[in-house]
Amino acid sequence: LAVALAVPVAPVRAAPPPGPGQGPGFLMVKLGDEAATPEMAADFLSRLGSWLGAHVSRFRGGDVEGWIANREPEARRILEERKPALAMVPAGVYLGHLREGERAARPVAQIPRFGARAERYYVVGPRNGPASLEDLGGRALRTVFSYPEPYLRRVVFPPGFRPGEAFRLEPAENLADEIFLLMEGGGDAPAAVLLDEELKRFFEEDDLVWPELRVIWTSDPLPRDLVVTLGEWSDDERARLREDLFSMGETAGGREILDLMDSSGFEPVNEELLGEAVKRYAAGP
Repeated sequence: LAVALAVPVAPVRAAPPPGPGQGPGFLMVKLGDEAATPEMAADFLSRLGSWLGAHVSRFRGGDVEGWIANREPEARRILEERKPALAMVPAGVYLGHLREGERAARPVAQIPRFGARAERYYVVGPRNGPASLEDLGGRALRTVFSYPEPYLRRVVFPPGFRPGEAFRLEPAENLADEIFLLMEGGGDAPAAVLLDEELKRFFEEDDLVWPELRVIWTSDPLPRDLVVTLGEWSDDERARLREDLFSMGETAGGREILDLMDSSGFEPVNEELLGEAVKRYAAGP
């Protein structure tokens, strides 16, 4: 997505104040993606907003504003201040912030990317480094994903491997820098990094980098990014939105938008994976 979003940009319109209880637009959250900024993604947001305004009855005829965030605090700020009617978010953001409250989210679709219909996370270390999670021994595991910590603890990692105990989860500003630190070693290097499916595939294509690394742990299959409605949508509106999203690739401009998202098209939510994630998250601690 980082490459896809780095297209020629158009000016970003200032977002109008939302109406009482309901915002006019949509939010996309891509945690850790350096290109997921208003400046770099302006053209993408404009295209998606135009498509929603032309094809989705809830937005039709209106000025559909789009926002994008690559950090959890910024995503929360937009949700609170702008109150978008629609959001495309990772499962961790949905579980951590959107399932409860006056504007509780309702999933309507999921977003497969690169042909993968489930998300997985990978702990990746140097070829001659730790061989398992047990070998991390409380050392640093760095990531660009600012997921709610309970999501990582309860859903992503197996029982017994809690951030802060089995390893120190540390934020990383630049994942490429962390990868090179892994390869070079030294006192500033983490023991490993946390990648998702998209990032793992990206680094696998580098014939100089990937042979120096190894995957030491792979998560269970987890829900992909979700499309959720926020606020007051009727069942009929949600059903029509779902149909519109599923047929997006058949519309003028829709295929181009999906290509920018590295996606073959929206698809039904994997209720089994999402239900298991909800169960794990609710179980705590």
